[in-house]
Amino acid sequence: MERIQYPIISFEFEQGFCLGILTGTDYQVIDKDLKTVKANLLSYLQKQYKKYDDYPIMDLLNPHLKTIHVHIRPAYHYNSGAYPMSYTLKVPIPVVYGETDQGHFECFLPLFEQSFYYYDAQQLETLVQHFSTNLLNQEGPEKVFNLMKYPAPKLDFVTLKVNYDREFDWSGINYARQFKVLNRLTERYPFPKNVKKTINNYPEVAWELEDKVGEVIDKLINTRSNVILVGAPSVGKSAVLKQAIKKITNQNKNFQLDFTFWRISSQRITSSTKYLGEWQEAVETLLDELVVANGILWVVDLSRLLQTGGQGPEDSVAAFLGTFLQQGKLQLV
Repeated sequence: MERIQYPIISFEFEQGFCLGILTGTDYQVIDKDLKTVKANLLSYLQKQYKKYDDYPIMDLLNPHLKTIHVHIRPAYHYNSGAYPMSYTLKVPIPVVYGETDQGHFECFLPLFEQSFYYYDAQQLETLVQHFSTNLLNQEGPEKVFNLMKYPAPKLDFVTLKVNYDREFDWSGINYARQFKVLNRLTERYPFPKNVKKTINNYPEVAWELEDKVGEVIDKLINTRSNVILVGAPSVGKSAVLKQAIKKITNQNKNFQLDFTFWRISSQRITSSTKYLGEWQEAVETLLDELVVANGILWVVDLSRLLQTGGQGPEDSVAAFLGTFLQQGKLQLV
């Protein structure tokens, strides 16, 4: 049995709770004290290893904790402009760093879930300043001030025992995909047969629009483009799209493709959320599940995306999705 030592960075707040972050992962636990936090994190690691033979990679040989102060002038961002504050702030950034078993160095920024490699130990502080400044400049003043409220961090460890020679039986794993947010906010299309029986509608055929159907299929599948269908009411936009989706779904079987389509209306994104930031978190989870499903998101009311989620277009759902579209992390029709 080998032992993998995972560094934990912890914060003990005056309100009587402790936050623990497992370095190098997105695993976080809040509980009454550090001992309970460590127990919860270790229990989760052990369950993942036992059930899926899966565990996070940790290459640091002798991790260290250090707090580096970064000077930044926060700014409010509005449309294409920025409104910086009149003074600078000194923001404490805790980092976990050390030499790896490959001979270079790695530094983790746990509060940002980011890391970077470096090859000269003396470069650490300069690189932390560089990366932290870039990350903080993307945040508003509220996030920066929240980071400044964190108490002094502490470094601790949990140890996971693994067997590198273990023969794991993969046959017992259920690979059925569970899409909690997708299934809650969207509808899979085409509808399954049991749903079709309950829907009384006319045949969905794009009469004399076969060229448009072919064009949509080409853009969605061959060039992986984002597609918007524009036209007067009742000209057949939905019929073209439905026909294209059905043909792609049929081709999935013939050409071993794996595309899925998920239909959503803008209001459903925010209708089930109560708290500030909750719909953004739901959308991020939805996008993660779309990646797993090789999914394409079908928005039936695009203009409403500009009116949903915030005070105006600049902080709407559409603006939030824009970044993911630019990064190629979302395909939209």
